[in-house]
Amino acid sequence: ALFVLVPVQFLSGDQPWTVISSGFLHGGIAHLLGNLYFLYIFGDNVEDYIGKARFVVLYMSSLVFSALGYTLIRSESESGFLGASGAIAGLMGAYFVLFPKIKLYFTVLFIPIRLNVVWYLAAWLVFNGVMMASGVEGIAWSAHIGGFIIGLLFGVLFRFQSIQDHIQTR
Repeated sequence: ALFVLVPVQFLSGDQPWTVISSGFLHGGIAHLLGNLYFLYIFGDNVEDYIGKARFVVLYMSSLVFSALGYTLIRSESESGFLGASGAIAGLMGAYFVLFPKIKLYFTVLFIPIRLNVVWYLAAWLVFNGVMMASGVEGIAWSAHIGGFIIGLLFGVLFRFQSIQDHIQTR
């Protein structure tokens, strides 16, 4: 557990690097593939819009703040935290701000559904909040919410900066 974030250990000053290293580990192949899927869906458009350097800042900030958010909410926990879900949630938050008119296609019980990304991500955020409030364990709901909120903030910042960049290059 050298690279897994354990809130009690982290808050006592042990293994401070785990706030970052935990975001590059996963609990299994399904966990990894799930994160890669959402990285593919949301990450490429966000990176194209804000550029590589800002993308790295957004991703790493979301990773760190989601881990810190999880740690503060679960400060007494001796259970390990790992995964990129909080960082991916940050990309989702930025996507929410940068691409509010996009429609997503997905399938539920073999029924294709087309839904505006704002409604999809709002439902995702509410679901995460309900699961966190219900005390459902095994998934870092608070990390998802923390990452999403940071992504929203960066999305607003990068949207403004991108508009300014566009104006200055004309």
